[in-house]
Amino acid sequence: MIRHLLILVFLLFVTPVSWAAGGMSGAYAVNPDVPGQYGFTFNRNSREQAEKIALQRCGDGCEIVDVFSGGCGAYAIDEAQDGLVLGYASASSANEAKTAAVKNCEARGGTACKLGKSGCNGRRPGRSR
Repeated sequence: MIRHLLILVFLLFVTPVSWAAGGMSGAYAVNPDVPGQYGFTFNRNSREQAEKIALQRCGDGCEIVDVFSGGCGAYAIDEAQDGLVLGYASASSANEAKTAAVKNCEARGGTACKLGKSGCNGRRPGRSR
């Protein structure tokens, strides 16, 4: 009986948090023809909303390169090549996403990749960068 009660309490407190973070989305958009032109957002209510905002922030000629639901996302930009090389990644934690974004930038030919913006879905509700 006590075990069932503990499980119920756990589900009541953990499930809404997991659902809220899992239901949030983020997206990256880049313009493959214009160095450094990008759009990034997170903490959006749907995949469609995240894609729309990332494209708006990026501007003309941009395309979505990644969408992430739940978790965290980050991007890195190669400062040595005037932003021509961008790397992006998503992961379950902010640190993992940041590390993977820099590695992704380097794998694409970046030689001086620096972390750009990052964010986690479900954290600081209503805020996005």
